[in-house]
Amino acid sequence: MASLDFEKELILADGTRCILRDARAGDEAEIFRLEEATAGDALLQGEDPDPIALPVEDRAQWVKAVHLGEAWLAVAAEIDGRIVGLLEFRSHDYPVLSRHVGRFFITIEAGFRDRGIGRALLEMMLDWCRANPAIPKARFDRDKESAHVP
Repeated sequence: MASLDFEKELILADGTRCILRDARAGDEAEIFRLEEATAGDALLQGEDPDPIALPVEDRAQWVKAVHLGEAWLAVAAEIDGRIVGLLEFRSHDYPVLSRHVGRFFITIEAGFRDRGIGRALLEMMLDWCRANPAIPKARFDRDKESAHVP
């Protein structure tokens, strides 16, 4: 249940073609290039482990783990072969108490923000959550200081 197993084409307002798809093996360099480019964003700071500090082999293990987890999802937004956005959803690791609780992160590269990519990623995640029996409900909170969340 961890992958969507399809690609969705999104045409941005300026006509740019964006593909939304599962993050997959081989995406590691692009995913972590994106994370390095957005490392200064306030909402990403303080995550454990810090993905930028991970060795390359651990980064590859992260992508593999996404496909093994039943309540763990990663969707990439790709433009011209470059990953410009990423959504990650993961449930907590406490099977009895809060396995049904999860959190998600959306990262969009600065030059691609405010173009509908984040909204499309969020809609894909919600569709996936609705189809996943391990996730009975979704609730959204946000950091009011975030410059990129309306």
